[in-house]
Amino acid sequence: MRVCRLCTLINFLALLLSSAQAFAQEPANAYPSRPVTIIIPLTPGGGGDLESRLYNQKLTESLGKPFLNDYKPGAGTTIGTAYVAKAKPDGYTLLAISPTFTIAPAFYPDLTYEVNRDFTAIAQMSKRVSMLAITPSFPARNMADFIAYAKAHPGEINWGTHGAGSASHLCGAWLQGLTNTKFTFVHYKGSSPLTVDVMAGRAHATVIVLSSTLQHLKAGKIRTLGISGTERTSLLPGVPTVQEQGVPEFEYPSWLGIFGPAGLSPEIVAKLNSELAKAARHPDVVKALGVDGSIGVGGSADQLRRLVATESMRWKTLAKDSGIRLEE
Repeated sequence: MRVCRLCTLINFLALLLSSAQAFAQEPANAYPSRPVTIIIPLTPGGGGDLESRLYNQKLTESLGKPFLNDYKPGAGTTIGTAYVAKAKPDGYTLLAISPTFTIAPAFYPDLTYEVNRDFTAIAQMSKRVSMLAITPSFPARNMADFIAYAKAHPGEINWGTHGAGSASHLCGAWLQGLTNTKFTFVHYKGSSPLTVDVMAGRAHATVIVLSSTLQHLKAGKIRTLGISGTERTSLLPGVPTVQEQGVPEFEYPSWLGIFGPAGLSPEIVAKLNSELAKAARHPDVVKALGVDGSIGVGGSADQLRRLVATESMRWKTLAKDSGIRLEE
């Protein structure tokens, strides 16, 4: 009787093992066979969340299974990011994230993951147009004026940021170094109070995403001296880039990228990349993104890997050389 029970247990365990192996070896042409979770390492409602939903809808339509956002905010996006790094590399847990992905390693020395090792790049989905915004009364009409003023008045320009160590802080420190100028950094808790103070003149300049200030720009409550990316935007066709105005090294477009855990199969990566590229070109998505100046990319996985490698090294070097710390 004991032998029979032991045999039954062994057969049951063998069946479980066989099922687990079959599940783990799901062929790429069967993917996805169940819902896919997209981890958003921020609270609901932000730009990355809304953009991800656009792509999720198209992936759901084309692949026949739900692609759904799940939110794991905290610790500068590192909690949700670490969650994906530890997830099973089967394509059912993915990460949608912005440049905070490449900024965090510069300020969190005890991260449990490494951005260039513990993730599989899938696709850069979009670029968000950013600009150098200034208070309306600032005595500069172009980058040459701005740089000349900054050099003549070292430390007198209040550069507003979204917080110490944020992209707007790093961009200010980067521009300061490239132009041999000196700003005074004023840190805010988010874009809303920063925007209010730029309009009021308490903060003189910042780099900010166009979508969050477009209405104020049109109303004349904020001015811009240049687009911070490599291309002009159709929403502001007469505004040149900062690069065009004599600072060729300066480029900061915000972006949204899709990643999986390390070890994700090349077949699943290729399938997702292809479908995401189609989604980025879909008229509905192009129209929705274009309202605030964002641009669909749908680039290759290798393109996203190179972007992460370049940015993570840039921010680490800049933070170290500038002595920037989160507790500032």
